[in-house]
Amino acid sequence: MKTTKRLLLILLALTMLASAVLVGCKKKGEDEEPDEDSVVETEETFETDEWGQRIYSTGIPDELDYGGDQVDILIPTHDWSNPRRYEWYAKTFEGDSLNTAVFYRNETIQEELGIELNFPEAKEGDDINNYITNNYKAGVGGVDIVANKHYNNT
Repeated sequence: MKTTKRLLLILLALTMLASAVLVGCKKKGEDEEPDEDSVVETEETFETDEWGQRIYSTGIPDELDYGGDQVDILIPTHDWSNPRRYEWYAKTFEGDSLNTAVFYRNETIQEELGIELNFPEAKEGDDINNYITNNYKAGVGGVDIVANKHYNNT
């Protein structure tokens, strides 16, 4: 038993020694810095808007079109004094800049995807759950997206 342990320890020590020696080996020219002449600098060009900001692609293929399908996004009912009313829906583009941005965002989504956004409302909590259940049981159809207390639970 002692002989086996000694043999294993010697084998382990030789393996460690061999790996330490091999780490020090290198091929000729590996650590050499490239010549300044061999480095090619390229300048990328990007499409920009009127303010000089880069325009990013949405990644939505041009041929993607849902043919006017309605997408129902169930949102909690909020009075107009609640700032969370802006998260999904804006009735018109008039008002403050956030309202305008949300309105145009929704319009852009509708145009790019060929959909019609619909925003049914229900009171927060159980009323939202009841709305979904009742629509399903009635065969009216469901809701595609539910926005319910996502800001309170994070």
